Amino acid sequence: AALAFAGGSFKEKRDLIPLAAMQNAAYIVLPIGQVLIPREFDRFALYCFLYVLAYNPLLWSVGKFFNTSSMGRPFAWRDLITPPFVANLAAVLLVLIGARAWIPVPVKAALGLVGSATIPVSLVVLGATLGGMAHRFRFHLSDAIRTLGVKLVLIPLIVVLVLSATTLKQTDPTLALVLVLQGASAPAMNIILQI
Repeated sequence: AALAFAGGSFKEKRDLIPLAAMQNAAYIVLPIGQVLIPREFDRFALYCFLYVLAYNPLLWSVGKFFNTSSMGRPFAWRDLITPPFVANLAAVLLVLIGARAWIPVPVKAALGLVGSATIPVSLVVLGATLGGMAHRFRFHLSDAIRTLGVKLVLIPLIVVLVLSATTLKQTDPTLALVLVLQGASAPAMNIILQI
């Protein structure tokens, strides 16, 4: 993704790198998988969940840095440590140590309720953010073409070429489908929340 913004414009356009490279890892991919392979959906959803476990810390550290760092500000490691990044790592740690058994049932129920509201609330925030923006497309057409070209053409093409060079599509077609859909997904809605 950085190659699309290389050269003299990299520093002033680095906030476009997450848009070009970081996809909507679950919100869009899960419903598509449910339609495409309903019999294998449990396995598909498991792969998506594992992908999100690795992806979210990257989105909320490196992605957040690129989205919100001011021009010319030098990189500092502390910029990668954000509350969502820490929350993601803490959640993985809690799962790995089996903390679910220690959580009272009412707390689990409340967390489930909050979790089920996540996607609708994210969509409302995204819609409100996009609706309140002044759209001057002609001033940003070049950036949009480069960003979408990387995100929706170059990255999916690279994923398909890599899968073609391996035996993964024969040994585990469900995982291959997850990787292709992840590569071809739209930019993450969380990027709007970060900004």
